[in-house]
Amino acid sequence: MATPRIPVDWHIHIWLPEHFGGKAKTPAGSDVAKGSPESARKAMEMVDRYIVIGLQTPWIHIPNDFIADQVKASGGKALGFACVDPLHPEAPTEVERAVKTLGLHGLKLSPTYQGFDPRADRSEEHTSELQSRQYLVCRLL
Repeated sequence: MATPRIPVDWHIHIWLPEHFGGKAKTPAGSDVAKGSPESARKAMEMVDRYIVIGLQTPWIHIPNDFIADQVKASGGKALGFACVDPLHPEAPTEVERAVKTLGLHGLKLSPTYQGFDPRADRSEEHTSELQSRQYLVCRLL
């Protein structure tokens, strides 16, 4: 009996040891090698499409350029989502670059892992700039 195909896996992370500062284990205790590009491509053989999601937290930094490289290496099966630290002053510029230059299709923000409260007051200028870039992402998708 053939294994049924899965149309879409909407959420996969791919990383290298250097994204964890060269450590062999993730903070949760998993082997970093399990998230290698080779392991991810093998795991995604049974799906038609998948979404590679970046992550930038205090303990992991997967660059958006790396996500774009993984999308290119997927043979057309993957779409990429960028990630930025929304409190970093360059976040709006990086969101725009990730979409317009790298061709990524979405944005991952994680208040729990990135240590921010989306309801908190921020400087009006920074918030306005990031919101306009998020709107740009939505318009380009």
